[in-house]
Amino acid sequence: PAELPGDKISFSQDIGFITIHGSARYDQGHFNGLSTIHRTGGTELCVGDNIGINANIGLRDARAGYHVAAELQGLEVGASAEVHFASLDIYFEASMPLDQSSGLQLTRFEITNIGHIDVSVSGLGPLDWILGKLVGAIADTVKGWIIPLIEGPIKDILQDIIDDMMPPIPAKIHF
Repeated sequence: PAELPGDKISFSQDIGFITIHGSARYDQGHFNGLSTIHRTGGTELCVGDNIGINANIGLRDARAGYHVAAELQGLEVGASAEVHFASLDIYFEASMPLDQSSGLQLTRFEITNIGHIDVSVSGLGPLDWILGKLVGAIADTVKGWIIPLIEGPIKDILQDIIDDMMPPIPAKIHF
């Protein structure tokens, strides 16, 4: 599992003529599912002046979790949050010149769709009314973490794998 960043939100609630204030933090986050990247759609191989590959890959059923603590007027309640990604779709293109001047290089690698993100929090008890703000914050944090991870380090790791797997291209054979 990969570690997720945490955050803290503040909230207030009017009860009659009194406004009460509180906060909720989520930490100890983890993300499971990066190892499930797989081909999700068609793949195209084009040969011309270059060899080009276009493919759709993605994650299905990735999950994350957090420890949650909500505080209201000095009283703290511990809870947990579970996050489920229905899907995350990635499109990539790679090309390689036929003249052997370089190997296969990723030229495009981007997230095309982030499916529904379901966040469920359990254990808040009487503080359930803060769920909307808390769920939104957790979803935004996870989404804000995964996009640069996929389009940065994961892309670099995939390029390294491609570099290690590519066999040398034989020189032209003349008859």
